[in-house]
Amino acid sequence: FLEQDNLYRQWDLYKTYYEQNQIAQRTNLKIYFCPSRRSPSANELSVYGDFPSWLSNSSLHYPGGLGDYAVCIDRSGHDESEETCPNMYGCFQMGTGYRLLDFTDGTSNTLIVGEKHVPQTKHGYGWWDCSIYNGDYHQCSCRTGSRQHPLTTNPFDTGWKFGSRHTQVVLFCFADGHVQALPEWIDTLTLERLAHRNDGWVIPNF
Repeated sequence: FLEQDNLYRQWDLYKTYYEQNQIAQRTNLKIYFCPSRRSPSANELSVYGDFPSWLSNSSLHYPGGLGDYAVCIDRSGHDESEETCPNMYGCFQMGTGYRLLDFTDGTSNTLIVGEKHVPQTKHGYGWWDCSIYNGDYHQCSCRTGSRQHPLTTNPFDTGWKFGSRHTQVVLFCFADGHVQALPEWIDTLTLERLAHRNDGWVIPNF
């Protein structure tokens, strides 16, 4: 448990990110940061990209708290509702909650959360690193692993993918709760299969 009930109570779950008070929007939690990349400074907030997607004026930025971890979505990198895209295999999908029974590949074989790559020059910038609290943009709180989205530990890699500042490994939490470091050079097809909860493929040793 995060033991942050007081912060949780600051949130109005019937309002959007943009309508929340600044305590809710801007409080950084230490547990959401990897010390190999950055510290959870109260002054380090998103600097660009947190503006309502339905407005054309992108100058209306709402700074928010950051984080170094992301949930795993479909290999396509898209996050659409089940009505729009019914054939998605990631652990998370917009508007859909999955049960353990839905992880037919096995919870010990399915990635659920991992370290998200953020280019060294893009901390706090939208697409890579807008506020993790802002559900308006899945790009900042989600990643995927696939042949098109391999792992990286290169701080200057500009790709949208899982990655870390550790030496040649990226940390993941699997759906059964265990944490494991995956090598940066893991076979990308194996990575793609680990990122899916129910694709039915046998996963080789890795």
